[in-house]
Amino acid sequence: MRATFEAAPIGVIFAEAPSGRLTFSNPAVERIFLHPTRYSASVDAYDEWESYHADGRRVDAHDHPLAQTLQAGVPAHGEYH
Repeated sequence: MRATFEAAPIGVIFAEAPSGRLTFSNPAVERIFLHPTRYSASVDAYDEWESYHADGRRVDAHDHPLAQTLQAGVPAHGEYH
């Protein structure tokens, strides 16, 4: 299964719940973000990621789409850069 995710043309990230520790990221994620994946240890560490809302505001660690998904258990929606 790992080979399938590594070959996928879309970005795939696995994180443990509820901590948010990243455990896997495929090569497409690095192509999307234009830098190596930062394997953050927890949701609090998502501040290491430089992400922005469509209006230019920086995304807080707990407002990051992955953090929202871990908290609510449903996909996050929105435009992020």
